[in-house]
Amino acid sequence: MALILAFDTSTKGCSAALFNQDQCLVQTEAIEEGFVHAERLHLLIESLFDQTDREFSALDAIAIGAGPGSYTGLRIGISAAKGYAFALEKPLIAIDSLAVMSESIDTQLKTDQPEKIGIFSAIDARRQEVYARVQNGVGALVMPSQALVLEEFAPRSLTRNFETIYVVGDANEKLKDFFADQLDQHDFRFVDTFPHAIHMGKLALERFRAKDFVSTEYFEPNYLKEVYITPPKESK
Repeated sequence: MALILAFDTSTKGCSAALFNQDQCLVQTEAIEEGFVHAERLHLLIESLFDQTDREFSALDAIAIGAGPGSYTGLRIGISAAKGYAFALEKPLIAIDSLAVMSESIDTQLKTDQPEKIGIFSAIDARRQEVYARVQNGVGALVMPSQALVLEEFAPRSLTRNFETIYVVGDANEKLKDFFADQLDQHDFRFVDTFPHAIHMGKLALERFRAKDFVSTEYFEPNYLKEVYITPPKESK
């Protein structure tokens, strides 16, 4: 048995879930435009234990959405995950936040040819960029997570082998333009969502069983792009 606390703060959605193996016992979320994860995250996590008879000390692992996404959100989540793992002396599991979104539509894949289904997970990276990942309905990775400049990428290279394409994430208005000349050639299904902890159970359990852990000391978020911090202005 494995009791795993999972949470993701990579976007405006801040979510947490408690799993027994890959079964979700309880989950919670807060979705806000402003990043208030620092104030809300610990309260959300505490509420999970308030709703169950489980204790923090009973946890077997901590799983965190490792990005890509908001620099601010990721720093908050990773810091919290490291703190819990270090204090409880439990292993830390890192999960690609784009892979988490792919898990959100697995229950809809009812077809005799799941390999003909594409899952395009994307998080808005502003301007004409998205953080994107592509897999097929079997779960085989077609394109690993990367920062994608839409103006420099040929959309047909991502869709040519698929009949149905799920576009999952928070960048769908931008991606409707990106795929505009193919909307009548494939069955596109746009799903507005964010990486939610409720979909982390299977991925977390797989890594837990494989002892695929990351260092509580050295692990860094998967930013995918260089972090740019504006230097402070000199005082006059």
